[in-house]
Amino acid sequence: MILLITSNGEKFRVTKQHSTSEKDALVVTNADGIRVATFTWNVFTGEIGSVRVEACVGEIGTWGTDDYIPGINYQRRGIATALLRLANTYTPIKHSAFRTGAGDKWAHSTGDPLPPLNRN
Repeated sequence: MILLITSNGEKFRVTKQHSTSEKDALVVTNADGIRVATFTWNVFTGEIGSVRVEACVGEIGTWGTDDYIPGINYQRRGIATALLRLANTYTPIKHSAFRTGAGDKWAHSTGDPLPPLNRN
């Protein structure tokens, strides 16, 4: 287990997993052991495969009812960028040319060199 500390000082547990013959993954869990983020990359090329940070974890009840308790949003807290930096300690990581709109915005925010966006 690895301790991940984001730029704002939040602490999370990370485990590195070999997910397939070509991909490795970093899996982030909160203090309750619930998965809140994953980051995958190609072990041969270093290209990012996917980045996912959960928008809502721990939601209880039905929205709009008295028993509803909203979950915790883990997005926009520096987790993805911290995972990028951690993944770079294993292999040089490259951004993919295939990025979603949100992924493209995040990729630009890292200050890393980016390949031209390819939406084909």
